[in-house]
Amino acid sequence: MPIIYRFGDFELDAKEEILSRDGRIVQINRRAFQVLRLLVERAGETVTKEEFFEAVWENAFVEENNLSVAAAALRKALNDDPKSPRFIETIPRRGYRFIGEVTVVEEPAATHAQTNEGSFAAPLDTAASPDTSRPTEPGIRNSVSPLVSFRSRKILVGAAACFVLLLLVGAGFKYFSPGSVHVFTPAKPVFESIAVLPFRYAELDDEYLADGITETLTGDLSRVSGMRVVSQQSASKYKGDNIDLAEAATKLNVQSLLTGKFEHRNNEIVLNIELTDTSTKNAIWNGQYFLNANNVLDVQQMLARDIALKLRAPYNAVQTAPKPDQKAYILYLKGKYYWDRREEPQDGGYYDKAVDLYKQAIDIDPSYALPYVGIANAYSQMGINSKYCPKTPGERFDIVNGYVAKALEVDPNLADAYATMGLTDLYLGKRPQWQKAEESFRRALEINPNNARARHWFAEYLALTGHYDESLAEYERAIAVDPLSMAVRGDKCYAYWFAGRSDEAVSCIEAVREMDPSFKKTYWYLFSIYPTANRYADAVEVFRIIENDTPSLKQYAEEDYSAFKNALKANDPAVEFWKVYLHIFTREKSEWQLAFAYAQTGQNDKAFVELDKVIEMGGGIVAYIPSLPLYKPLHNDIRWKVVRTRIGLDQ
Repeated sequence: MPIIYRFGDFELDAKEEILSRDGRIVQINRRAFQVLRLLVERAGETVTKEEFFEAVWENAFVEENNLSVAAAALRKALNDDPKSPRFIETIPRRGYRFIGEVTVVEEPAATHAQTNEGSFAAPLDTAASPDTSRPTEPGIRNSVSPLVSFRSRKILVGAAACFVLLLLVGAGFKYFSPGSVHVFTPAKPVFESIAVLPFRYAELDDEYLADGITETLTGDLSRVSGMRVVSQQSASKYKGDNIDLAEAATKLNVQSLLTGKFEHRNNEIVLNIELTDTSTKNAIWNGQYFLNANNVLDVQQMLARDIALKLRAPYNAVQTAPKPDQKAYILYLKGKYYWDRREEPQDGGYYDKAVDLYKQAIDIDPSYALPYVGIANAYSQMGINSKYCPKTPGERFDIVNGYVAKALEVDPNLADAYATMGLTDLYLGKRPQWQKAEESFRRALEINPNNARARHWFAEYLALTGHYDESLAEYERAIAVDPLSMAVRGDKCYAYWFAGRSDEAVSCIEAVREMDPSFKKTYWYLFSIYPTANRYADAVEVFRIIENDTPSLKQYAEEDYSAFKNALKANDPAVEFWKVYLHIFTREKSEWQLAFAYAQTGQNDKAFVELDKVIEMGGGIVAYIPSLPLYKPLHNDIRWKVVRTRIGLDQ
């Protein structure tokens, strides 16, 4: 018989690895469950740290903090105060002890919540306002307003009846409570695509809150099955007042837009929300939510559920980690605010500010997964001006991987963590970890098909491994969820280039430049691609723009431009072009670009010397070496196979 442990309002099913409270499943990750089971099985005894590491982590190398994180997650799930515990007592310097009264029964619990995902739910009329009689989170007020010009009493009554039926038969929406499973499984969503435009704000101090809730809401809605949700990277182009919604709908290619604005009333912040059908340009729903310092996360979650309900969307808000502390959530939003501005010129170091705030969030709530991912992302990209910048590539790789691992320890279903792990394995290690990167990207997309970063990076991975058709198809999916990202569109052009389709690559990247002439990386794309299409004159003009826009190169801009122009007048302009190129990148000490010039001028021995230096140094460029067309003259040299083998290909 399966063994069930009962304590307080909780039941622990040891065989099925399920923790429930009053018939509702409480979501905790597997490590936390194993820690709890060991404690409950030995109730009243002290379980030492060493015993936890042996039984739960099987003596794998882990930091002591991993156990602390698991304990914090359990206390949050059990609503157990560590200062006055009912269940888990800390034994200083030794371990933990379960102090609650435990009853053991040898029969399966019959009260676990069921989701009934396969059952049919009667569709709600799209014109009807969401049900407002549902229970409200403590401390939250919200008002959902019908737009009467779109409704009739008959429709309202019919919609209400449908919703009551859903509640009665349990076939659709199961109301959320912290840690519970709640799934709304109705018919096909009203809209197949949506963009959440950056919420407007009346006071500058509210900017981090507006941006953070907008992005978090976008992430929540991205879990809706059957609906494309545009990333905030693209939606953020429409930030501010007086936004042209028609233009936004066209550029983002969506059927619906969600807009909002924060206002101050007395001691509260009021968030006004409006959902617009872009085909008719009519608002089909609006709502009002009241925020204070203690309910920001609860309001955001309520808002996501209300919108999903309005869209007849199968919103799955199953939490695999406990709901974070409110103060930790606010600190995370502030850190994310600085992270999103990391490329803006400033003196204080936005990378450093982001990391400082993420670490404060973790200090308050070590069981909150997102700050760990935030720190990992910051460490993966920060430069030498940051006070946190790792001293070596190996140190950077270890730090990033460590924070990602902690995030997944807390929440094993965090798509962003898997996406960052894939990027780390591909670019930050001494050599690309091709298979591990692919597994991480695929896992991220399995969890959240709308994750824009995972889509982009997986498409890039496919291009680098020679799967060009699959890569181009994946880039189309990435563009669908991030349509205004010039980085995604530019990297797609590289996929054409890697495939030997230079003319298509040129057309592609010129279209990107036309879309956004201010995107600087486009000009480097052009400078790389033009020579393989025999468009040396265009390459020269582009490089002049690059040098004039790059502080470290600007002093050489006119000198280099003159040298290139003279090269183009020679009998063999291609050869002379590469001689000038060689001079420039000898000066700049760029080994991988020197290897380009040597390869293009038939100096294979020197090209392989430079490539050997690149591979020894490691870093992101190593993953690109096998695919870059400018190395093509080396492909018939037997040493090329050695290069590919050293990089982890042709094993």
